[in-house]
Amino acid sequence: AFWAMSAISDTMAVSITSSGGTSCIIEAMATFPTSMALQYDACTALLNLILQKENLVTIGSKHGINTIINCLCQFSTNVHIGEKVCIIVAAISSALPQALFVLSNHAIVNHLVDCMYQFPQSGTIQIACSEVLLNLSVNNFFGFENIYLGRKGIDRLCTAMTQHPDNSMVLEKASLVIGKIISAAQSNIMVDNSVGKQMIEFMGRHQSDVNIQVCSISVLFALSLNDRNNKAVIAGLGGISAIISTMQTHLHSPLIQEKGCQVLWSLCVLETNQVAVGEYGGIQVIVNSMKEHLAVVEVQTEALGALKALAALISNKDMIINCGGIDSIVETMLVHFENEKIIQSCFGTLSNISVNPYTNRVKVISRAELNAVVDSMGRFSLSENIQLYGCRLLRNYSFEPSNITLMKENELLPFLIESAAINFPSSCGERAQYLLTHIKYK
Repeated sequence: AFWAMSAISDTMAVSITSSGGTSCIIEAMATFPTSMALQYDACTALLNLILQKENLVTIGSKHGINTIINCLCQFSTNVHIGEKVCIIVAAISSALPQALFVLSNHAIVNHLVDCMYQFPQSGTIQIACSEVLLNLSVNNFFGFENIYLGRKGIDRLCTAMTQHPDNSMVLEKASLVIGKIISAAQSNIMVDNSVGKQMIEFMGRHQSDVNIQVCSISVLFALSLNDRNNKAVIAGLGGISAIISTMQTHLHSPLIQEKGCQVLWSLCVLETNQVAVGEYGGIQVIVNSMKEHLAVVEVQTEALGALKALAALISNKDMIINCGGIDSIVETMLVHFENEKIIQSCFGTLSNISVNPYTNRVKVISRAELNAVVDSMGRFSLSENIQLYGCRLLRNYSFEPSNITLMKENELLPFLIESAAINFPSSCGERAQYLLTHIKYK
């Protein structure tokens, strides 16, 4: 009766709520747990009632959740009940933060993952369960401290993506969850679950879908972050070329540019990956990203980090210069002149680019580049980090005679260097003294 009434109209659903009908449905489910007909009808009624916010509190109580999950366990082979229960639980997890503590119970998470295994072809169940796991992970209720459960969940999510390769909702939600919980799994998750391979394949299959690209790149970043082996495996699977291709295709998406630069930065801890990024045209792509999204702090931060890592390879230094990297960094300093962290990153990246340690050859700087450095040091005269990075950079510049000539022409520079030495003698004193002996007098 409640099922039929709840489906008539919102007004009728509200009437059921105000009369205590929702609680009655939960109690009926708890009292007759083995009656399939009752459980089915009750779940159908609850599915209609969850559209009313007032009902969510009752349904999402500890008693309500446990009763619904018990129904899922009792009729674990009934796909229709499974779909209804999973949709209800997904709605609860999205609307009631307080319910996440109950849902994070290992037994409940395990039941949801088992349901995904039981009905692999049901896109509804895969999406709904992924939604629950995503809400748990985003709100730090992982439920995956148990390594076995974490790996089991990742395995199921990967399988769901494989079985629903054209369902963008399944792919997005599953990959989002994987990115959140991947750190809870053992380091060889890459090999056991082929996570990286799947993400790269989906990037190629859904090139125009921005959300899938962002989610897939985020998973690759999570895999690579603290595992050197995974960095190499991702590159071997074609991950670097896939990331660069995505960044080229979606140049106008700041989120893809941010995530792309972020994962390239992580991968470029390995010299072999530094070579690969240069060979695949990744340096130009990163510079283009900086130019396209000049005002976006996140893009500039990740791009600067990636260029700094890439500049550790000698052949990449000239490539960065030839691609317009220096000009882009100077532009970043001018636009983000009040952002201390950005300025520090700019100084660090320029330092890495400026010197070839094998030939001792130093890049010739432009007046615009020097002025940007001087202006930034003046603006952050009381920041030890900025002064330290600035003195390091200027000392690098000073190993090129033509740079010394240009530095001598800047009347403000000696005063800034003296100030750095006075304010921060332990970190800046030695470099400052070296610079002053070379540039103080014309």
